[in-house]
Amino acid sequence: MILASSYVSAQERETTKIKHPDSFWGNRCRSYLKTVKELPKEERYSVYSDKGIIFITAPSSSFFDEIYDKAKDGIAIDIIKSDQYNCEENINLSDEWPNRGYLMPTLFKKDIQKKVSSNALGATVLEYGYLPSFFNPEEIEFNLLIIQKKALCDYSIISKLDYKSWALLNMGLYWDTLSNITDSKLKLLSKKIKFEILFDKNESYFSPSDIKPLYDTLNLSSFDIKEITITSYTSIEGSKERNTQLQKERSESLVNALQEYQNEKIIANMISKENWSQFSKDLTGTKFEFLKKYSKEKINRVVTRDKNLSKALEPILKNQQKGLIELRLERKITSYENDPVQLKELFGHVLYQHEVEQALFLQQLIFDKIRNNEISENFFDQIEVPKSSEFGPLFNNLILFYSERNKIESLEALRQFENLTIQIPNNPKIKYNRVVLLIQLWTRGETEKINRSYISKLIKSLEGTQIKNSLIKRLWINYNIILSQYLEYEKDYKRKDRWVKELYHQYKSADFSNGELLSLAKYIAFYSHFKSAEGMLYVRIRGGNYSEDILFYYLKLTVGNPKKHSKSTYSSLIEKAIDLNKIRYCNLFLPKPQGGLTFQLKEYPILKKTYCNFCNGLPNSNFF
Repeated sequence: MILASSYVSAQERETTKIKHPDSFWGNRCRSYLKTVKELPKEERYSVYSDKGIIFITAPSSSFFDEIYDKAKDGIAIDIIKSDQYNCEENINLSDEWPNRGYLMPTLFKKDIQKKVSSNALGATVLEYGYLPSFFNPEEIEFNLLIIQKKALCDYSIISKLDYKSWALLNMGLYWDTLSNITDSKLKLLSKKIKFEILFDKNESYFSPSDIKPLYDTLNLSSFDIKEITITSYTSIEGSKERNTQLQKERSESLVNALQEYQNEKIIANMISKENWSQFSKDLTGTKFEFLKKYSKEKINRVVTRDKNLSKALEPILKNQQKGLIELRLERKITSYENDPVQLKELFGHVLYQHEVEQALFLQQLIFDKIRNNEISENFFDQIEVPKSSEFGPLFNNLILFYSERNKIESLEALRQFENLTIQIPNNPKIKYNRVVLLIQLWTRGETEKINRSYISKLIKSLEGTQIKNSLIKRLWINYNIILSQYLEYEKDYKRKDRWVKELYHQYKSADFSNGELLSLAKYIAFYSHFKSAEGMLYVRIRGGNYSEDILFYYLKLTVGNPKKHSKSTYSSLIEKAIDLNKIRYCNLFLPKPQGGLTFQLKEYPILKKTYCNFCNGLPNSNFF
């Protein structure tokens, strides 16, 4: 056990070794600042402990070789305990010199050279030293001090930002489908319909007669309902248990009423949600806007108890009592379509008559039946499609279907598409599919070195064709993602940065889902283009159509910037995050070893206040 006096004296000895620069970022740090500016942006430190040993890692040896190139250049670790940041005491550690916690000994150049090595992934690892036994590794964080000529030139709090789970954008493969539906036989096999239903207060029952007008309006007589997804929202009033039960009853009642109109079983998915964001939006500009200052719990308590207020709010509350319905429909089929023999004869007949539209319809039908194990997977082996350009769309679909069913590998699919391009040279859909497969193979490294310029040329050739511009943008973005990775591997950092920037500019004109946008932001953040990642997410947040994941990743990118904290728009985002998922917000303040961003966020007054009000068992209050 180390005595308190020994602890203090050890710290005093370490702190006296570290000098102030001649001036703020003065002469002793000038060379360091220039070096850091010239290093690749993704050269970031990581610090962790394992089995009682502290390690510092960086992607390459650049940091250790170029920064610690003089005898008096070194690195030190400041160990910060989570209990330094509590709700009972004022937190003001930013002015501490040179450390805020327990300062470990500085390793200078000669020590670094002895302790540095490379791991299996090519990263550089510095075995810094042993973690003192009196620290719990789950309750501490490591800050870094960069020493140049014995002077402190940088003090870094390393937050735990998630760069994982980014992926290529979904490019899809282009299936040839019906272009001109004029015959009842050529109706689409399936479709989706979305609509909204408002529920009466505290009511959940639907009868088939209630649903009949909806059934007729949607023209469901020609379709079977295969699947229904009900996102059921409840009003902000009432107990959580009653609201949950009401949501369940409403969903089940709606499914049962629809089931009366068909024999085939409906697959039901039920999702329950609160509708606080809509409620807050509807309050804006009304005399009840003062309620937005309250916590969810307080609003629920006030509205539930005050019957007069509840009645006055009824026009607003009515908008919360709704369900969002999505139906997946499948067209009812005729008797011949259920008989493989008749189906084969009919398919042969339409091919003989050169009725391409009907052939495409039947091909889709057969694909679905094979997927559902209703007919043999070898059905098309028994049918010979004429090898002419007019039937090119059938061959296109057949290659895609066999690839989907793993009957052919990606390389073979690519070969077949190349042959099909010769047979049908001016079909942009076939060209598009060929590019998609090339990019997929390039990503997985399943081919020999691919000519990057050739892929670029193929993508460019699709511009101005019937291929949607949004799909071509996805090809370009995925091309840039893969190319930047290869350039990173080849250590061509300048060209890599250029392509990452190009990637950011291209995203603006593309149509992304929330998941795709988040994936792209994580990819750009991986290469330390944090401002760009922040900007692309904020555009979606400002538009209002964003997911919980986007909001929380935006907060991770920005919450450590105190300049944002005073802005009312940012305060609203924090309030929204707490409203959406309080536990997830509170987890940002966990120690990094426990999965948090960093508990040192509590150094900032407004963040400390939210944490102490909502995450520390203290009563909620109006914190903005």
